[in-house]
Amino acid sequence: MSHSVLVCDDAIFMRTMISDILAQAGFEIVGEAETGSQAVEKYRQLKPDLVTMPWGSRRWWSRPSRRAPRTSS
Repeated sequence: MSHSVLVCDDAIFMRTMISDILAQAGFEIVGEAETGSQAVEKYRQLKPDLVTMPWGSRRWWSRPSRRAPRTSS
C-alpha cells in the first residue's frame, strides 16, 4: 500500500515536479494546493498520510496553515 500525499506549493511547476518524483517513487498523489488556506482545507477533506509545503515562504506559515490538524501514527 502506498502513502497518500498532498502536494502544496504556489508554483505549478514545483507542484508538478514534486508530484512526478513522488509518483515515480510509488506515492499516491491525492491532491494539490496553491495556498496555505487551500492546503488546510484539502488536508481536512483528503486526510493524506503526508503533506509537502514550501519552507521559506511566510504566506505558507500563516496562522491557518500552522494550525492544521496534526496526527500521529
